[in-house]
Amino acid sequence: MSESVPESVDTDVAPEAAPPEPDRETVEDLPEFAQKIIKALRSEAATHRHKARVAADKAAALEQETAALHAAKTQTETDLASARMDLTRLRAALAAGVPAELAEDFAARLQGDSAEEIAADAERLKQLVGTQARRGDPSQGASGGTAITDHPLTNFFLSRTT
Repeated sequence: MSESVPESVDTDVAPEAAPPEPDRETVEDLPEFAQKIIKALRSEAATHRHKARVAADKAAALEQETAALHAAKTQTETDLASARMDLTRLRAALAAGVPAELAEDFAARLQGDSAEEIAADAERLKQLVGTQARRGDPSQGASGGTAITDHPLTNFFLSRTT
Protein backbone atom coordinates (compact mmCIF):
# COMPACT_ATOMS: atom_id res chain seq x y z
CA MET A 1 0.00 0.00 0.00
CA SER A 2 1.37 3.25 -1.00
CA GLU A 3 0.57 6.31 0.89
CA SER A 4 -0.25 9.34 -1.12
CA VAL A 5 -0.50 12.91 -0.10
CA PRO A 6 -3.75 14.47 -1.00
CA GLU A 7 -3.30 17.25 -3.49
CA SER A 8 -5.42 19.61 -1.48
CA VAL A 9 -2.79 19.79 1.28
CA ASP A 10 -0.75 23.01 1.06
CA THR A 11 2.88 22.59 2.06
CA ASP A 12 3.40 26.33 2.57
CA VAL A 13 0.95 26.56 5.44
CA ALA A 14 2.41 28.15 8.56
CA PRO A 15 2.92 25.80 11.46
CA GLU A 16 0.48 25.97 14.25
CA ALA A 17 1.04 28.75 16.71
CA ALA A 18 3.04 27.89 19.79
CA PRO A 19 0.98 27.16 22.80
CA PRO A 20 0.51 30.18 25.02
CA GLU A 21 3.11 30.55 27.77
CA PRO A 22 1.99 29.84 31.24
CA ASP A 23 1.52 32.83 33.48
CA ARG A 24 4.87 34.08 34.64
CA GLU A 25 5.52 34.84 38.19
CA THR A 26 6.46 38.37 39.12
CA VAL A 27 9.61 39.11 41.12
CA GLU A 28 7.49 39.89 44.13
CA ASP A 29 6.07 36.37 44.01
CA LEU A 30 9.55 34.81 44.34
CA PRO A 31 11.21 33.98 47.63
CA GLU A 32 13.19 36.76 49.32
CA PHE A 33 16.65 35.27 48.53
CA ALA A 34 15.72 35.11 44.82
CA GLN A 35 14.50 38.71 44.92
CA LYS A 36 17.85 39.80 46.43
CA ILE A 37 19.78 37.95 43.74
CA ILE A 38 17.67 39.46 40.95
CA LYS A 39 18.02 42.92 42.48
CA ALA A 40 21.81 42.53 42.67
CA LEU A 41 22.00 41.25 39.08
CA ARG A 42 19.85 44.13 37.84
CA SER A 43 22.07 46.62 39.67
CA GLU A 44 25.19 45.00 38.20
CA ALA A 45 23.66 45.09 34.71
CA ALA A 46 22.79 48.77 35.13
CA THR A 47 26.38 49.49 36.18
CA HIS A 48 27.68 47.67 33.10
CA ARG A 49 25.24 49.53 30.84
CA HIS A 50 26.40 52.84 32.30
CA LYS A 51 30.07 51.90 31.86
CA ALA A 52 29.37 50.84 28.27
CA ARG A 53 27.65 54.18 27.56
CA VAL A 54 30.58 56.12 29.06
CA ALA A 55 33.07 54.03 27.07
CA ALA A 56 31.09 54.58 23.85
CA ASP A 57 31.03 58.34 24.49
CA LYS A 58 34.80 58.35 25.12
CA ALA A 59 35.36 56.31 21.97
CA ALA A 60 33.31 58.75 19.91
CA ALA A 61 35.24 61.71 21.37
CA LEU A 62 38.55 59.98 20.64
CA GLU A 63 37.46 59.26 17.07
CA GLN A 64 36.63 62.94 16.57
CA GLU A 65 39.96 63.98 18.10
CA THR A 66 41.79 61.47 15.90
CA ALA A 67 40.05 62.82 12.81
CA ALA A 68 40.97 66.40 13.78
CA LEU A 69 44.59 65.42 14.39
CA HIS A 70 44.72 63.57 11.09
CA ALA A 71 43.39 66.64 9.28
CA ALA A 72 45.93 68.87 11.05
CA LYS A 73 48.72 66.44 10.15
CA THR A 74 47.65 66.43 6.51
CA GLN A 75 47.53 70.24 6.44
CA THR A 76 50.97 70.46 8.06
CA GLU A 77 52.43 68.01 5.54
CA THR A 78 50.93 70.08 2.70
CA ASP A 79 52.35 73.29 4.15
CA LEU A 80 55.75 71.66 4.61
CA ALA A 81 55.83 70.43 1.01
CA SER A 82 54.87 73.91 -0.21
CA ALA A 83 57.58 75.56 1.90
CA ARG A 84 60.17 73.09 0.65
CA MET A 85 59.20 73.81 -2.96
CA ASP A 86 59.40 77.57 -2.32
CA LEU A 87 62.86 77.11 -0.80
CA THR A 88 63.96 75.02 -3.78
CA ARG A 89 62.76 77.73 -6.17
CA LEU A 90 64.50 80.47 -4.18
CA ARG A 91 67.75 78.50 -4.09
CA ALA A 92 67.53 77.93 -7.84
CA ALA A 93 66.98 81.63 -8.44
CA LEU A 94 70.01 82.56 -6.33
CA ALA A 95 72.12 79.83 -7.95
CA ALA A 96 71.20 81.28 -11.36
CA GLY A 97 72.76 84.55 -10.29
CA VAL A 98 69.61 86.56 -9.78
CA PRO A 99 70.21 89.58 -7.50
CA ALA A 100 68.88 89.08 -3.98
CA GLU A 101 66.33 91.90 -4.25
CA LEU A 102 64.76 90.20 -7.29
CA ALA A 103 65.16 86.60 -6.18
CA GLU A 104 61.76 86.20 -4.52
CA ASP A 105 59.81 87.51 -7.52
CA PHE A 106 61.99 85.52 -9.89
CA ALA A 107 61.55 82.34 -7.83
CA ALA A 108 57.76 82.71 -7.83
CA ARG A 109 57.80 82.37 -11.63
CA LEU A 110 59.84 79.19 -11.74
CA GLN A 111 58.12 75.93 -12.67
CA GLY A 112 58.98 72.29 -12.17
CA ASP A 113 58.43 69.34 -9.89
CA SER A 114 62.04 68.59 -8.96
CA ALA A 115 65.10 70.61 -8.06
CA GLU A 116 66.66 69.81 -11.43
CA GLU A 117 63.62 70.97 -13.39
CA ILE A 118 63.41 74.17 -11.35
CA ALA A 119 67.14 74.90 -11.83
CA ALA A 120 66.81 74.39 -15.58
CA ASP A 121 63.78 76.68 -15.66
CA ALA A 122 65.71 79.32 -13.68
CA GLU A 123 68.51 79.32 -16.24
CA ARG A 124 66.05 79.45 -19.14
CA LEU A 125 64.06 82.29 -17.55
CA LYS A 126 67.23 84.22 -16.73
CA GLN A 127 68.30 84.02 -20.36
CA LEU A 128 64.87 85.15 -21.53
CA VAL A 129 64.48 88.18 -19.30
CA GLY A 130 68.07 88.89 -18.32
CA THR A 131 68.79 89.95 -14.79
CA GLN A 132 71.25 92.73 -14.39
CA ALA A 133 71.36 95.01 -11.43
CA ARG A 134 69.55 98.26 -12.10
CA ARG A 135 71.88 101.09 -12.86
CA GLY A 136 70.96 104.65 -12.23
CA ASP A 137 70.03 106.84 -15.14
CA PRO A 138 73.14 108.94 -15.85
CA SER A 139 71.02 111.77 -17.18
CA GLN A 140 69.36 112.19 -13.79
CA GLY A 141 70.86 114.88 -11.59
CA ALA A 142 72.83 116.52 -14.38
CA SER A 143 70.67 119.59 -14.56
CA GLY A 144 73.61 121.97 -14.36
CA GLY A 145 72.99 123.05 -10.78
CA THR A 146 75.82 123.87 -8.40
CA ALA A 147 77.59 121.22 -6.40
CA ILE A 148 76.90 121.09 -2.72
CA THR A 149 80.46 122.19 -1.95
CA ASP A 150 79.89 125.47 -3.76
CA HIS A 151 77.63 126.71 -0.97
CA PRO A 152 79.39 129.07 1.48
CA LEU A 153 77.86 127.49 4.58
CA THR A 154 78.97 124.00 3.51
CA ASN A 155 82.50 125.28 2.88
CA PHE A 156 82.53 126.87 6.31
CA PHE A 157 81.65 123.60 8.07
CA LEU A 158 84.00 121.55 5.89
CA SER A 159 86.91 123.89 6.68
CA ARG A 160 86.30 123.51 10.43
CA THR A 161 86.32 119.69 10.42
CA THR A 162 89.76 119.39 8.81
